[in-house]
Amino acid sequence: MMAPLFFPSLCLVKMHCHARRIHNPEQEDDYQVSEGFGDESEQPPEPPSFEDLELKIKDSIQVLGGVAFPKLNWSAPKDSAWIGTTGTLQCTSFREISLLLRSSESLVHDLCHAFDSCVDKSSSRPSKFFLALRKCFESDNYTFDVYVTRDGRVKLIDFNPWGAFTLPLMFTWEELEDFERGENTMTFRIVDRQHAVRPGIKTAVPYDYLDTSLGSGWDEVLRKADRELQRQSQYSEAGA
Repeated sequence: MMAPLFFPSLCLVKMHCHARRIHNPEQEDDYQVSEGFGDESEQPPEPPSFEDLELKIKDSIQVLGGVAFPKLNWSAPKDSAWIGTTGTLQCTSFREISLLLRSSESLVHDLCHAFDSCVDKSSSRPSKFFLALRKCFESDNYTFDVYVTRDGRVKLIDFNPWGAFTLPLMFTWEELEDFERGENTMTFRIVDRQHAVRPGIKTAVPYDYLDTSLGSGWDEVLRKADRELQRQSQYSEAGA
């Protein structure tokens, strides 16, 4: 796994100021220059540059094949995907990553209000932020979990790969494959009581417990138990 890229302190200050400006539109006048005031010869400050961070990001993108998916400590800038050149979170440069990060309200929340809902908070945000770059891949076959609230809103919870390693819950994978091929009519199934959906045991116990193939951990446990029984039997016969 690639090591996280930590943001410089100055970068965090700039992002924090930018976030406050977004969340306080009534203070926009503070950032505007009125005509007739101030020194016209005064030049605006140079924008900050983070050459080391930019080089590290560039190298990391190359390691990941030229395209990367960015996220901060908690969130990805999913709400700013529309502003990207591809309409997705796929980034090929430092500039594209920066654009997504500074345009995301989700990241603004992480930067300024991450701990606001915590009763024992000592700060409004984490002391450090890091950028995690992950390899992008396209997949037309996947599953996703949603939660429907009482007022009819649908909340996306999680994504998982399409395959036997993801639990199909109220369906079997054979049924789902038949739906895909058009061999069966799609059905909508609901549960009307608790515990109606029972996940497979494979998510509740160690894998070695389920793997009984030759040489597996469970196979070795059975072999040891068998040898112990034979040893005790021989000991009993010798003492008789």
